[in-house]
Amino acid sequence: MFASSRSSAIDLLAIVAMLAVAGGCGGSVDGRLPVSGAVTLDGAPLDQGVIAFHSVEATLPPVEATIAAGEYFIAAGKGLLPGNYKVAIDSADSTGKTASPVEYSMAIPVSRVPLKYNGETTLVAAVDAAADNVFNFQLETGR
Repeated sequence: MFASSRSSAIDLLAIVAMLAVAGGCGGSVDGRLPVSGAVTLDGAPLDQGVIAFHSVEATLPPVEATIAAGEYFIAAGKGLLPGNYKVAIDSADSTGKTASPVEYSMAIPVSRVPLKYNGETTLVAAVDAAADNVFNFQLETGR
């Protein structure tokens, strides 16, 4: 009977460990959540760029992801904590155009994304532990 109880205890521990690992697939241990979505510019998928989520409530560093073929993904391990975020999206002009603003000592790539989506962003996202946290952004240049 002792051997049977010991075997059952080991089996129970193995089951608990598997459930703990499986239960963690949706988020990380520290509460960070995966975030994903699509970005279009004038109706077409944004071929390349960067998206950054800036916390509105906390003094956390921004979380960034690469945009490729109109899509981005941030895994739970580097994801966002629940809360409200300002979202900035940028993409260098594909023609290679550069500018030399006075405040920089070298030429920088010209952005093809209007300021209202990056430096003066009006984009927001509310990250929620009970939601799928898929945020799609449709950007317009006005051209």
